[in-house]
Amino acid sequence: RVLARNRRKDGHTRMRTWVEIDLAAMRANAEMFRARIGGAGLIAVVKADAYGHGSERVAQALEPLVERFAVASVDEATALRDAGIKRPILLLYPILPEMIDAGLDAQVDFTVGGLDEVNCLQARAAAARRTASVHVKINTGMNRYGADPYEAAELVTACQRSSAIRLVGVFTHFARSDEPNEPLTSEQFKTFSKVVRDLNLESVTLHAANTAAAMFFPETTLDAARIGLGLYGVMPSLGVESPMALRPAMTWKARVNRAHTLRMGEGVSYGHRFVAPRSMTVAAVTVGYADGYLHSASNAAYALIRGKRAPIVGNVCMDALVCDVSQIPGVVYGDDVTLVGTDGDEAIRVEDVARWCGTIPYEVLVRIGARVARVYLPDVTNE
Repeated sequence: RVLARNRRKDGHTRMRTWVEIDLAAMRANAEMFRARIGGAGLIAVVKADAYGHGSERVAQALEPLVERFAVASVDEATALRDAGIKRPILLLYPILPEMIDAGLDAQVDFTVGGLDEVNCLQARAAAARRTASVHVKINTGMNRYGADPYEAAELVTACQRSSAIRLVGVFTHFARSDEPNEPLTSEQFKTFSKVVRDLNLESVTLHAANTAAAMFFPETTLDAARIGLGLYGVMPSLGVESPMALRPAMTWKARVNRAHTLRMGEGVSYGHRFVAPRSMTVAAVTVGYADGYLHSASNAAYALIRGKRAPIVGNVCMDALVCDVSQIPGVVYGDDVTLVGTDGDEAIRVEDVARWCGTIPYEVLVRIGARVARVYLPDVTNE
């Protein structure tokens, strides 16, 4: 009923493709994670436009429930500040020198993983007569960013001795926590625990767990947990059962703009990678890879039309795709098409699309483009 009211008021059904974001579902997911991690703080990861959900609106909805937010770039942090976000914002990666001043303006928490980063940050912050809040990242096996364990003491000491740096956090990142039976996560956590124990830190936030670790390795939750994909109701692992009843926050829709007959032997879309084995009815749908719907869905994925699954046939194009609707009576111009979400008794999850396309759920979400409108369902908890 709420959606129908919004459609009449906002007219978004005139859009060729759009996503509906359920803010109440997102808040419910956050509450579930808060309960799972006990008294630890929740760091909401809203990088990449909140995984395609819209970082400003998501952050506004979640701010009362989280300790801080986490992003990938200064631009992302600045957008949150411009949207009125007051909570601390952690930059998850070391920053380039030319972006430090903007980071100071946005009052971010910087991540450092080497002495050169500390020295550069110290010099720029001192010159601006400011104090930079810093999290030190320890590499325990991800082997991407961060100080190796034997470098940790020197790096932390440099931060503590700096007159322009305030050490507020120390963290690590797990490489395989989405595999519940993989021992590497426990090994990484043991390494990190020894490092921080030897450092004898006080009044510093320690964090290691991400969404998957909070689900499958809750013992790795320290002072805070960085929750990203789980907030949006999506599992980080394909084929692994969730221990939590997460609610998907996104529905992605498009429209039928032509239904017609394809005769036996006729091909459809570029390259004629699908040739009709019989006379069949197909529907052209107003979404394509320029909107972020993956080209690898060609001849592999399904959409929902009139509550039934319709196979995608032929190549996904830049602005359109084609579905076989031979088994779905009455499909007409203007019908809704659900790419992700529920229609009647059928549902397609982000995880389903990822599996059909041979990728990961993260990519399905972050590929959704700017020309796909975001429509926010009212958060009834705030009404």
